[in-house]
Amino acid sequence: PRTLVAVLDDAAAPAGGPIAWPGDPAARWDAVDEGVARLAVLTPPGGVEASVVVRGARAVAEVRWDAAALPHAVLWQEVGATPTPPWDGRIRALGIEPTMVAHGGGPVVGGLPELAPGAVARWSCSLTIDGEVSA
Repeated sequence: PRTLVAVLDDAAAPAGGPIAWPGDPAARWDAVDEGVARLAVLTPPGGVEASVVVRGARAVAEVRWDAAALPHAVLWQEVGATPTPPWDGRIRALGIEPTMVAHGGGPVVGGLPELAPGAVARWSCSLTIDGEVSA
C-alpha cells in the first residue's frame, strides 16, 4: 500500500511519472511479463523498513532493506527478450536493487546525504528464500 512505481527507459531515466503500485493496468508490475525486458523504480512509503516479496510456483523470495537509508528499489526483469550481449536472449532474471537514487539520471538536488571525510554511512539489506531453489 502507498508504494509508487515509475517506469524507466533503457538508460535508467524516468519514462513517466510515478503512479500507484502495481502500475499501469496494461503493464502491471505485480506479475512477470514473458518475453519482456523492463525496468522501473519502486518508492515505498517513508519508514524504517521496506520489502519486496516474490512468489513463484516453488519458492518465495523476500528482499528487505533499510528504507531510511535506501528509499528506493530498482526493479528489473529480463525474460529472454534482449538478444544482444550480455543477455544473448538466454537470461531469465528478476532484479530488486535497493538504492539511494530513484533513477540512473542521478539524485534530485539534496537527494543524497553528504559524508564528511571519515564519516560512516550504514544500511542493511537481506534476502530470504523459502521453498525449492535450483541452479
